[in-house]
Amino acid sequence: MRKQLCFGLTALALATHAGTSFSYEFVDNAVGSDFTRVYVVPGIRYALADRVDLLVEGGVGINRNSPHYVAAGFAWHVPVSASARGRDRH
Repeated sequence: MRKQLCFGLTALALATHAGTSFSYEFVDNAVGSDFTRVYVVPGIRYALADRVDLLVEGGVGINRNSPHYVAAGFAWHVPVSASARGRDRH
């Protein structure tokens, strides 16, 4: 979401989010190859334009099978109906 400031400048919105991730994995045809991965995943969303955001998040591995990671990408907001085209993003 953008906020209009004086002299036509805009302030871009910055939002934070967090989540968890859990997975149970195994290797085919290998006995005793199962393991779990557990992460806490904090992240930020930075509005680059009216309908384009930059997303950055980092997974913090909680157990020994979970390596840490950082991921980044773009989100493009596309309205799916005529009534959604006029709505403001929150």
